Amino acid sequence: HPMTNFRNVGVQLFFTAYGGSTYYSWKSDGTEAGTRPLEEAQNGISTPVPQFVAMGSSIYYYNTPDFDAAYYGTELRKMNANGSGSVVIAHLVQPDFYTRYVPELATMNHSLYLIARNDEGSGFKLFRSNGTPGHLLMINDSHKGTQSSSPYNFVPSEGGQVFFAAEEQLYEQHSLWRTDGMPGGTIKLTDQQLAGSPGMVSTKSTVYFSTYPSLSIWKTN
Repeated sequence: HPMTNFRNVGVQLFFTAYGGSTYYSWKSDGTEAGTRPLEEAQNGISTPVPQFVAMGSSIYYYNTPDFDAAYYGTELRKMNANGSGSVVIAHLVQPDFYTRYVPELATMNHSLYLIARNDEGSGFKLFRSNGTPGHLLMINDSHKGTQSSSPYNFVPSEGGQVFFAAEEQLYEQHSLWRTDGMPGGTIKLTDQQLAGSPGMVSTKSTVYFSTYPSLSIWKTN
């Protein structure tokens, strides 16, 4: 069982490691004495890897320390940069035991972008959180109703926007979208099919992306 999900924040390193029969979230300051487990991490079939992301003075990540609760959902959580004070930001509903959340988090302008399903009657959509408990705003519902728009590949740009891929119909192509963090500021940029993950990269104010089946490289700002 390898150690995974390495993320450095200042002089601290956060990661996930397997110990005995359980995964734990760990932190390290680079010394043996300063390396310790923080909390149990349910990284089984029903829950995503923590994927630690820093925003401000906090670390955000997925986890459901309670094994039984992991059958029915997962949690977006945050803790202090020193690994203390873990609190729940949002409870995210699982569609079923075998469907895992996509462990993707991105930050832009003091906001956290994530894929979420906030009730049993909806699909996976793009949401934004300001990092405070209970705050979760849906900003893209390209595939209306109970179906998932399956957003992925969140790419923040220096222009203060986040580019991502999403679909409008079940099993159809993922197109390129852009958001400023608000539902009214979220638009589709092209009908072309993206080539898949990663498929996009940001260089300063320009985003490069590849399309399929033409296998062409494009750019946009």
